[in-house]
Amino acid sequence: MLRMVCAVFVAGALMTSGALADVSLAGVFGDSMVLQRGKPIPVWGKAAPDEAITVSMNGKTAKTKADAQGAWSVKLPSMKAGGPYELCVTGAGKPVTLKDVLIGDVWVCSGQSNMGMTMQGTGRGILNGEKEIAAANYPNIRLFSVMPETAVTPQDELAKHSPWAPCTPQSVLGFSAAGYFFGRHVHQKENVPVGLVMTAWGGTYAEAWTSKAGLSTIPGFEKRLEYAAENLPKLDQIEGEYRAQMHAWDAQLDALDAGFQSGVPVWSQPQCPTADWKPITMPLPYSMLEDSSPSKLEGRIWLRRDIEAPASWQGRDLTLNLGFAHETDQVWFNGTEVGRFDFVYHFWDGQTVTIPSRLVKAGVNTVVIRLTDTGNKGGLFGEPGMLQLTASPPDVEPKSVSVAGPWLMKQGLPLDKVTPRPAPPAYWPNNPNMPTVLYNAMIHPLVRMPIKGVIWYQGESNADAAYEYRTLLPTLIQDWRKAWGEGNFPFLYVQIANFSGWQPPATKPRESTWAELREAQLMTLSTPKTGMAVTIDIGEVDDIHPINKKDVGVRLGLAAQHVAYGEKLEYSGPLYKSMKVKDGRARIAFTHAGGLNVKGGELKGFAIAGSDHTFVYAKAEVKGNEVVVWNDAVKAPVAVRYGWDFAPECNLYNAAGLPASPFRTDQWPGVTAPKAAAK
Repeated sequence: MLRMVCAVFVAGALMTSGALADVSLAGVFGDSMVLQRGKPIPVWGKAAPDEAITVSMNGKTAKTKADAQGAWSVKLPSMKAGGPYELCVTGAGKPVTLKDVLIGDVWVCSGQSNMGMTMQGTGRGILNGEKEIAAANYPNIRLFSVMPETAVTPQDELAKHSPWAPCTPQSVLGFSAAGYFFGRHVHQKENVPVGLVMTAWGGTYAEAWTSKAGLSTIPGFEKRLEYAAENLPKLDQIEGEYRAQMHAWDAQLDALDAGFQSGVPVWSQPQCPTADWKPITMPLPYSMLEDSSPSKLEGRIWLRRDIEAPASWQGRDLTLNLGFAHETDQVWFNGTEVGRFDFVYHFWDGQTVTIPSRLVKAGVNTVVIRLTDTGNKGGLFGEPGMLQLTASPPDVEPKSVSVAGPWLMKQGLPLDKVTPRPAPPAYWPNNPNMPTVLYNAMIHPLVRMPIKGVIWYQGESNADAAYEYRTLLPTLIQDWRKAWGEGNFPFLYVQIANFSGWQPPATKPRESTWAELREAQLMTLSTPKTGMAVTIDIGEVDDIHPINKKDVGVRLGLAAQHVAYGEKLEYSGPLYKSMKVKDGRARIAFTHAGGLNVKGGELKGFAIAGSDHTFVYAKAEVKGNEVVVWNDAVKAPVAVRYGWDFAPECNLYNAAGLPASPFRTDQWPGVTAPKAAAK
């Protein structure tokens, strides 16, 4: 619960003290919030046991009494869009008044890192970021962020959250870029206040966002739920045991590492001689994680770079973004340890280190990183823009300094002297990928708050279990709808973009986990009141975090116009409907096919196969509202695929400028199919 006169960043547990006599509101309430129009408005909080409570807003009043535990709730009648209003709560003690409250549409923005990617981006920023941020003055768009947290059981209150805030260039900086662009589109098209609630965590699985009751309906989850029930109560014990193993392993290697002398990391010091250190460029591309192209950095690797800090950074905290550090790493800044990673929690989020202001000086500062890699693939991986040193708060120029480019490197311990790293446990405190833990902590506390709908950007982490996702995503949708108890509210989601990461370039059609995940998302459109934004054309081959989040938000907004607001417009790209074969050529029909067209000349992305199940690249051309596909070597085609790869070339659109979704006409078992189905 949130003790409210003026909202600030809080921990919800602070509200539960029985010593507080004043009435309080739940943490989702605050100045400048948006309440859902057209639905009864629940208001709830804490007070003294049996205390009489009165809630009023916009001329409407509701009364109740707190129960024996001090909990109370009322419902105000539904209201039309409008405001600003004051929401007043009175009891025996000091009253609470929320100011600048609007009535409009509330949308939950959830998923993994591409939903969590803020308007500041992940190092490179977002497309046209400075211009978009400067223009983000929308007083009737309100922003609220749920901070990452896990919980073993469903929580009634958020552990941590931001205050509600009107959308300004300052408040939007740390908010979801996809969520903002979506909210802006809806606000401009529907002309109503919009409240956006961001609750996202990078690198997370869909099952972590689903309740225990929901997961229990999915065949095959029984053992995982049993395992969770056994281990979730023992998280502190499990972590303690593993950290002890890790520290013992580190100490063993430190004793052999040339960078240590008598247990002291002498190579971490700025005054350490570097004449025999070798130059190296960081970051390394993700492709070098492939066995076919290892980085050759192995064993205990020390990396060092001197960074020129501007005078304006003196006395400021800094954030160092390392991209993806492979593997276990330890970080020093001006000779003081500032970071150590025993686990790689968030593969795609990368690893960041906070540097306290007392260590920061104008001029040269020295960063030293020690990596311990057991498979000759050590290094910092990612895009150059990811490696940044950023001042906090970002109200200074320059805001950041790149730490990509030239570094120095020296091996402290060869690979053959490194014993295997202790295998990490599947369960540890604040691990966001344990079943149910994000639903419990970051969704369940919201379900009493009426909403218009949900936008969802997640799936990359579930790609290796894409067949399971066919059931998992629809289950999550129904699970959330049941929890909110508002029927089939609109659920709009993003089909994952084109990304190949460390996959080698394709020389012929191949199977793809990411293609199968996109197929699972496409199949989810059979769930009522859903919409999908196709992004196969705006991803980036080498970066899982595309910077074009505006088109993502706009495409979700188009889906909202139709699914949520009942407008007649073209809101989707072409979707596969059927196939006919005649004279060795396949004719593919689509829904949402008005004005099929090709961007960039020749139509690309199609493959065709005969009864031998062997696909070859195909020629294709638009004929009216169909696409004709053929390869002269396949005399009797039986299957066609489009965009079936990790990062395929796709250039089929409709007249609305929306891209066609990847698809396949066959149902042959894929690489993520259950073994029984693959026989």
